[in-house]
Amino acid sequence: MSDQSEPTSLEGDDLDTPCLRLERDGSLARVTVDRRESRTSLTTSTQCGTRRAVHVVNRRAGIAGLVITGTSFRGSR
Repeated sequence: MSDQSEPTSLEGDDLDTPCLRLERDGSLARVTVDRRESRTSLTTSTQCGTRRAVHVVNRRAGIAGLVITGTSFRGSR
C-alpha cells in the first residue's frame, strides 16, 4: 500500500465478522483477517466476509484492486 496516506475504513460496509477489517488506501482496498489465536485460519464466517468485501470493492468507483492479507503471529508450531 502507499506510504503517503493512512488506510481508511470503508464506512457502511460491515463484513459481518469481527475478524475482518476492510480498509481503503488510495485505489486499493485491503481485507485483513485477524484471528491470531488460530494463526489467521479461515472459517466459514471469514470466507463469507471476504466474499462480501469483493462485492463491496466491485461496487466502489475508484478502487482498482483488493489485497487479502492476515495479521502476523508469533509462536511455535
